[in-house]
Amino acid sequence: SRHRSVANYFNNIFAALITYNFKYKKPSLKNNLVDTKQLIMF
Repeated sequence: SRHRSVANYFNNIFAALITYNFKYKKPSLKNNLVDTKQLIMF
């Protein structure tokens, strides 16, 4: 595999953040939490 430079990594992250800020509809996570009580043992 090729070695990647640190400057290129930060440049890619910076470009991704700029692209995310200019998106009209931002992706979101669904907050449907299900209370199954599977962790309760006793």
